[in-house]
This record gives sequence, structure tokens and C-alpha cells, in this order.
Amino acid sequence: RQIKLNSRITKFDIENDQSSLERKLPRTLYLLTTNDGNNWKFPSFNVNNSDSIGLHQITENGLRNIGGDKINTWSVSNSPVAVIKHQDSTREFLLKSHIIAGKFDLQKNQKEIQQFKWLVKEEIKELVDQSYYSKIEHLINDI
Repeated sequence: RQIKLNSRITKFDIENDQSSLERKLPRTLYLLTTNDGNNWKFPSFNVNNSDSIGLHQITENGLRNIGGDKINTWSVSNSPVAVIKHQDSTREFLLKSHIIAGKFDLQKNQKEIQQFKWLVKEEIKELVDQSYYSKIEHLINDI
């Protein structure tokens, strides 16, 4: 039997539905979120000094809080891949996770995130603030 390959272009590519993980199949997609519709960035979660769990567990819990429990993720490392220092002395720790299976479904009961998008590198560059992009550009895969 002859094997017929599925198209690598999906209906979500054609519709430019950036909320779907079923787009840009040959590329690496990154989750970006906003709470005001303007300032897009990687999702972030508060760390309390009283937390007795690691950053990777805080990240996994935070992703499930905003995206539901129907998503199966794998943290690449327990350590951050980068730290962004902000002018107000706060720090943002960036951790890398992969989605193994499931669906990201924005939860209505959380208040931190209003919108999300799954984007490739070029789309991220067009959407985020240039100073933020210069801090994360080296972390984003070209493929």
C-alpha cells in the first residue's frame, strides 16, 4: 500500500488561530500570555518565601491553574534557563517545559491571564516589547 502523508498545514494555520497548538506543526511553539491585551510575555507565577517546593513544581502548578488539568507537561530542568532582572528589583525566573499531551484550556476561575497565544519566534518578536524580546531572544528556537 502506498502511504499518504498528512498535510503539515492545518486548518488552524489557514485560520491563523494562534490559540491552537495544532498549528505550525514543524516549528516550536511558545506560550505567551497577557492580562491587559497589550503586554504579552511568557506566563509567570508568584513565588512566596514560604513555598517549600521547587521552581519547576511552581511552574507546573501555575500552568495547570491557568490552562487546566488536561495538559501533561514535562519540566526540562529543576533550574531556570534564565533570570530577567527588572528595574523594580524583582526577578523573573524562566523555566523550560514541554507539553507531552493534552489540551491547554484557559480557566475562567483564574484572574491573572485574559488571553494566550501559541507563537513561533517571528510572531513573538512582532508581539512583545522590544526590550523584553532582547532578553529572551537567545532562549527561543528558530525551528
